[in-house]
Amino acid sequence: MREINDAEAIEFIDKNLWEGGYFCPDKLGKERELFSSSYNTPLVSNIIDGVIPRAAWKLIDGASPTSSFFIHTKALVTRYVGTWIYINDPDNALSVIEWTKKIEPAYYNQYVMEEFERNPAVEGGISQLVLMFGDRKGIVVFLFGDEEAFKISYFGEDERFMELEKALNGS
Repeated sequence: MREINDAEAIEFIDKNLWEGGYFCPDKLGKERELFSSSYNTPLVSNIIDGVIPRAAWKLIDGASPTSSFFIHTKALVTRYVGTWIYINDPDNALSVIEWTKKIEPAYYNQYVMEEFERNPAVEGGISQLVLMFGDRKGIVVFLFGDEEAFKISYFGEDERFMELEKALNGS
């Protein structure tokens, strides 16, 4: 599989997943929610309060639900040459692509989600960390900040979703 560069990733989003100044992942396919949870601010309060929803995917012994997600999906990211795209919606007034980065499979892990804390959307807008598969047949969107909710959703072709679902079930 040929990897896509940053410019190609941005061009694909501009042509296919952008409308009226906003990132619109549902243009790639219907949303399939993989996980959703509310949170409290400041984020550290969640350490005390906990998060009630549990991940629907298979947990790996000795790994957290988040680590399990990344372990399960690593083979797909490797096979389809994944790219990260980070998008902020400042004040929810428009979408801005902050950066893109090819995923190095050896370093594919949950620490990329630190970006939600390091580079949040200003003025209370949402932030979206997008995992785009290189063949552009599916994306996984980690959405943070929408009415104090965090959500992981898939958008794209059914076949890729079935692969993702199978991976998350440990099959």
